[in-house]
Amino acid sequence: MVAAGIAIEDTTRPDLVPVLAGGAVALTGADGVVDADGPGASPRIAARPGEDALAATLRMIEAAAHSLRVRAVLDGMTGAAARFMAPPVTVGLTRAAGRLQADGTCATETGPHLPHDPAHPLGECDELRLSVTNRSPRLQDLTVLYLDRDFVLSPVWPQDGRWNRLEPGQAAPPIELWVPPGSTPTPKREELIVVALQTEPGAPRADLSALATPAGLRAAPALAEDAAQAGFWATLDALMSPEAGTRSATLAGAARSPVTVMRQPVRLAPPPGG
Repeated sequence: MVAAGIAIEDTTRPDLVPVLAGGAVALTGADGVVDADGPGASPRIAARPGEDALAATLRMIEAAAHSLRVRAVLDGMTGAAARFMAPPVTVGLTRAAGRLQADGTCATETGPHLPHDPAHPLGECDELRLSVTNRSPRLQDLTVLYLDRDFVLSPVWPQDGRWNRLEPGQAAPPIELWVPPGSTPTPKREELIVVALQTEPGAPRADLSALATPAGLRAAPALAEDAAQAGFWATLDALMSPEAGTRSATLAGAARSPVTVMRQPVRLAPPPGG
């Protein structure tokens, strides 16, 4: 339900609350606060070219439900004990300032890469570089996903069938992202999700990029809030495509190995005067 400027909740703790703000429906957290990070920060349900209001609403609801369910799957894969242990992989983020040219494109050269402070938003043309190193004595299969402000989940790494298994002490190739010009008209709060799955020599590689596919997740078994961890593995088994070979190999025959999930917040800011 929606009321102008008022969030009306149907459950005691909803994941998202729709609020009518400025003639559009904004989706907020459970507190119902609109645009906590600045004007336009909360995602709006807005029709794209060729969409009507109903199609736009259904698209947004599906994307939100999908991203929330992926979070539940990943949380279910991470055992409670693992949350109190040192992670097997270390994650580093650096950033480099970009420059918008007069023709509206980004210059190919950036400034030097410096440690990234998540509290300091990125602007258009800025570059973000993610480094991941396996600090454990065991093999780790690495997947990186990106969750944007509008709940769209995208696979970041591996791509094009690249080898994503890290040996002990090995670092993944630098994973670089950049902010396209014109993509930040309003403040945005987004997220990098790093998933490392412990594995054994000779086991099929596990690429969890399939988690970014809503159609695959809809076909997976339903998850209850109190589902046992085995239920989450069954969900992943349903997502993985045996026809895709080792890159998206099924985990059905693998031991239920420890999984590490690390989330890195990414804030984006509109250009000065924007």
